[in-house]
Amino acid sequence: MRPAQRLLGLLGLLLLASAQWAEARGVTVYIQRVIVADPGNIRLGDLVQPSGDAPASAGETLSQDVASVVANHILYIPSRSYMDRVEDAFGRDSIFVGSRSLVIPRGALPDSEIPLLDRLADFLSASGVLGDDVSDIEIRSIRLVGALPQNPVPSFQLVRSSRGSVETSFTVAGDAPQASGRIILELKSDPRATVAEVRASDPVRVVFHKGPITIEMQGKALGAAAVGQAVNVLVSDSQKSFTGTLQAGKAVDVELP
Repeated sequence: MRPAQRLLGLLGLLLLASAQWAEARGVTVYIQRVIVADPGNIRLGDLVQPSGDAPASAGETLSQDVASVVANHILYIPSRSYMDRVEDAFGRDSIFVGSRSLVIPRGALPDSEIPLLDRLADFLSASGVLGDDVSDIEIRSIRLVGALPQNPVPSFQLVRSSRGSVETSFTVAGDAPQASGRIILELKSDPRATVAEVRASDPVRVVFHKGPITIEMQGKALGAAAVGQAVNVLVSDSQKSFTGTLQAGKAVDVELP
């Protein structure tokens, strides 16, 4: 074999190995930390940003609704509340970067204060005030003394934390004169999660009805729901999602058109 042919063959093997390694490594999925959104439904595709070739089947998962934006409330959405769905869509060998999203209604607060709320969400999560469920955050008051720098690195102190309410103080040191203040928030967990019979990723029995025909399959819930509430489910065999009504015994009734 000529040297040139050997070189081409070696390059071909390297390219093949590189492609196989890239495929095995999977897609890198970035969880968006802060999203400024208009009122309306938030989809999984709004919360995550894949880098690389996403599977064709991921589109259906990314189009699923996660929550709704209220005109003057902020949403805290931890990735744990939906990660199973994303992992199923992109593959368990994918890399996931980030742990939560803060969805801020457009115009709810000045742009200069958004980084402050972003850092506060991290602090409240580390303090155990914000948990694994979607939380609705209402800003009761922000008292600010001084001017915030462009990229503030605040130091927070928990002043008071009771059921549904939290107050923090903060100081920000920087090149400009020091800024400080207090923030009071009202917190409300996703009401479906507080009385939930099932939560995201719980196994369920999916009972399909079409006329006189009934078929039962295994699946898992894609969100929290109480008996009588609507819930999205993923059917394991088909990897397709459906919407049904939760019944007693973790059965989801789906009426096919």
